[in-house]
Amino acid sequence: MTSFGALLVINLRRLFRFISKYRLLMTFSVLILVALYFIYQVNFLLFHNLAEIFSILVAGAIFMFFWNARRYLNNGYYLFIGIAFAFVAVIDLLHTLAYAGMGVIPGSDTNLGAQLWILGRYVEAGSLLIAPFLLHRRVKIKLVAAGFLILVSFGLLSIFFWKTFPITFVDGVGLTPFKIFSEIFISILFCLAALIHYQKRKAFDKNELILLISALGAGVISELYFTSYMNAYSANSFIGHLFKILSFYLIYRAFIAVSLVKPYDLLFRDLKQTETELQEKKNRLDGIVRVAPVGIMLIINGMIEEANEYLFGLLGYRQEDLLNQKCRMIFPDQVCDEHVILEKNTKIMKSYNDSVETQLKHKDGHLVNVILRSVFLDPENSAAGEIFSILDISERLQGEQALRESEHKFHLLADHSNDWDYWVNPEGKYLYQSPAFERITGYKIEEFNSNPDMFFELMNSGESEKIRLHFKNERDNENPLNALEFSIMNRNGEMRTLSHECIPVFDDQGKFLGRRGNNRDITIRKQALEKLKQYAGQLETINTVTATLSTSLELEKVLDIILDQIGKVIQFDSGTIFLNENNQLKAMADRGISPSNAGKSFLNTNQLFEEISRTNKPLILNDVIADPRFENWGYEKAINSWIGAPLIAREKLIGYLALESLKENAFSQEQVDLLMPFASQAAQAIENARQFRLSQSRMERLKALREIDQAITSSFNIRDTLDILLKHLLAKLNMDAAVVLVYDPDLQKLTFSDAQGFLTSALRHTNLELGRGYAGQVALHRRDIHIPSLEKENAVFDKSPEFKEEGFVSYYGLPLVAKNTLMGVLEIFHRSELILDEEIVEYLHVLAGQAAIAIDNSLLFENLQKSNLRLSQAYESTIEGWALAMELKDAETEGHSRRVVEMTLKLAKELGYHGEMLMHIRRGALLHDIGKMKIPDAILQKPGPLDAEEWKIMRMHPEYAFEWLSKIEYLRPALAIPHYHHEKWDGSGYPQGLSGIDIPLEARIFSVVDVWDALRADRPYRKAWPQEKVIAYIKEQSGIHFDPQVVDQFLMILASDHYEEYFE
Repeated sequence: MTSFGALLVINLRRLFRFISKYRLLMTFSVLILVALYFIYQVNFLLFHNLAEIFSILVAGAIFMFFWNARRYLNNGYYLFIGIAFAFVAVIDLLHTLAYAGMGVIPGSDTNLGAQLWILGRYVEAGSLLIAPFLLHRRVKIKLVAAGFLILVSFGLLSIFFWKTFPITFVDGVGLTPFKIFSEIFISILFCLAALIHYQKRKAFDKNELILLISALGAGVISELYFTSYMNAYSANSFIGHLFKILSFYLIYRAFIAVSLVKPYDLLFRDLKQTETELQEKKNRLDGIVRVAPVGIMLIINGMIEEANEYLFGLLGYRQEDLLNQKCRMIFPDQVCDEHVILEKNTKIMKSYNDSVETQLKHKDGHLVNVILRSVFLDPENSAAGEIFSILDISERLQGEQALRESEHKFHLLADHSNDWDYWVNPEGKYLYQSPAFERITGYKIEEFNSNPDMFFELMNSGESEKIRLHFKNERDNENPLNALEFSIMNRNGEMRTLSHECIPVFDDQGKFLGRRGNNRDITIRKQALEKLKQYAGQLETINTVTATLSTSLELEKVLDIILDQIGKVIQFDSGTIFLNENNQLKAMADRGISPSNAGKSFLNTNQLFEEISRTNKPLILNDVIADPRFENWGYEKAINSWIGAPLIAREKLIGYLALESLKENAFSQEQVDLLMPFASQAAQAIENARQFRLSQSRMERLKALREIDQAITSSFNIRDTLDILLKHLLAKLNMDAAVVLVYDPDLQKLTFSDAQGFLTSALRHTNLELGRGYAGQVALHRRDIHIPSLEKENAVFDKSPEFKEEGFVSYYGLPLVAKNTLMGVLEIFHRSELILDEEIVEYLHVLAGQAAIAIDNSLLFENLQKSNLRLSQAYESTIEGWALAMELKDAETEGHSRRVVEMTLKLAKELGYHGEMLMHIRRGALLHDIGKMKIPDAILQKPGPLDAEEWKIMRMHPEYAFEWLSKIEYLRPALAIPHYHHEKWDGSGYPQGLSGIDIPLEARIFSVVDVWDALRADRPYRKAWPQEKVIAYIKEQSGIHFDPQVVDQFLMILASDHYEEYFE
């Protein structure tokens, strides 16, 4: 609390001191403000004139002040401001005279005054924004004045004469958008001007800058107040003018009052700043001299006037011991002194800046090796003094001595080295070549030294450019490559590979002194490395082959990988992989052979392969022309070299790898050694792929058998089943065409059933007797027939023109036998030679067995369908016979059962019944009155009405029907109509008194149709009703006797169809 009180007291004292210091100004300001407010209340026009006149006087004073001081001002800022404010004063004067109510300028009104106001403020704000960029620059007064004159004249002409200046005020409306926008934009210009002045604050007096920025702030407030008034005499206008007065007063204080108090600061501010900058530069230069890594001294008339710390330390003197002393005291003796001065001055007279090596005497007497550089302060007056720089070169001289000693040692070593060592200067001249040069190149050192380009002439153009660039980078020290290899051709024409290493040599100052290099003959080592690299690459290839082959089990892909990879190990022009298949050699894949032999089979009688098979080792022929065992296999180009290797997997020879080359002696024993492990890996991969393909083929065949089994068990359509079987046969066994002939035991003939793969309809009309043709023989003898060449056998098919178009080459036929009964024949045709192994033949027999089973099942199903049809027809005939018997017993209902059947089925279909249910409804409709068979004829045929006892007996016929029909299994689904067709919707029917949906829908349907038919027919006790009366009755009984929904659907049927023919 005490601290707070003390702080409060301190701040109050500061406030009182401020008020005391500026009380006169504050009092005067308040009085002026009160007076202006009073004038505003009495006469606004007078207030406006006073405010504008003050601004005009300030602007004019600024112009006059800076104009009269223009001779002394080197600062374009103030001259630009002075000229600008002269034009501001003129515009403000016109604004005052044109103000609404003045009446000086004809046609003056609020808009005209506002237009002149906007023009004046644009000129003022723009000049204050541009002026800071002219600081410390000279301006051309006439050019600036002319620019302002043109700009202001253009604005005044657009206001007074052209009338193009935008409207700023509309009576009764107020300010226009242009006026408001302009005031805001001018405020932004004032703010930017204040920001730029602050950024260049170093060029202004502190008080001047504060007053300027405050004036700009007052101008912003003034402009903002002029954005919202409805008439020129409003309060906003009054406040805006007050802030304008304040703004111009602060400008006056900044430019005139401050300048009058400190006139020299304004006039000579640039000079003062220049002196300050010079002093700062002098201080920096003194610092540089003090810490410079060379000695510096000033000698005037032979006396040491100035020196830096480095020189004192170099010579061991203190500052007071050396300064103002004769310069000869630092030279070893008079002779040396005179020699240095003479030599030095001679060079200076020539170039004004040169150097000489000499020695200076240390304070302790020892000599210091240095380089002297000097320059006269005034080249035209040597008496003005001379500045010397002294560089200590003692360490450099010691280094050069050490280098000479090192060079001597280098010669001792290099002259007895097996390497070609050299030393070359920056100009490319070889200073030294070791004796090994002559042994490596075959040339004399003298020949080499006489031709500097010989080094590059020994190389090819590509390598010489590489070495030239290498040397240049060393000299320029741009990422030099200090070690590389290149080849040259020696005098004997032999290529030699050299390992090159060199070191660029620089002095202490980084100057390039030359290059020391070493060239070592690595030809033998390189050849050994190439062989080792080649062998390593071959081993890597084998490993790659092993890894790559293990990634695939597709035979074609494996074969391609083998030929691709062997080409990376052994160069060849063409190659083939042969595999043993059915005692023949099949070319599975090849490279470089056109046209390709892939897929072709050859006789397994080649002598070269027989020798490889016998020895299980690769065989090389480097002169195939002279070896009669060689066969070209149809390759067009002349082959000169051949190599073959056995492909052995699981100790079994599965094929051969053969490579050919157009070159003589293309294959070596080393390649043979490499080929053996490669062939072994390849054979294993091929065998794995073949086994995988075999497994896949077996899986596919098993899958096909399963699909055929499913087709047999799920369908009795023999054509669908045989179609699936034949498609699988062709796809899984790569056959071209197949046909199934079915045996007809009644006709004892084979007829066409189904076929796949044929181009024509050659066999679709087959009607073949047993024993005739291949198929007849297969069927008769029940054994397979294989015809490898139909052409050689003079096949009976050739008699058919269409069959010749098929182009078949091979044939295979199998009997189709099921339960020891001949079902038909399966015939297979192929458009090339058909080679079948035991596994394929076995699979064909399985397919043949399935085909026989399918045919047998189809025949059994067909016979069963015929039996079922005959039985069903017998059932239906029996039911119709019962219905007819019922009608014969009851003459009144003759034809009734047959008529109601069709209408009942029609109505049942509309209500959603279909399929087998319609058959049961039909049977129920036919047998609906079958129970009347048990009713005595006396009651059934009574011509008059029945009494109560008779009706009791008559109403038993539904129960009799149920009792009778329920014992017959296939008629149980039809019981609903015979049992319940006399039940009524309201429950008043019989025999059980059911109601609503408890009555089976079939019975509800039949009930409507039964009554409709009965009323339309004549009875002994009444005549048939007309259609309209019957329909009216049915509608009346809807919901009582009949199901309303059934009635509605029934009436829709009657409305759409005509049923008069039922009673014709």
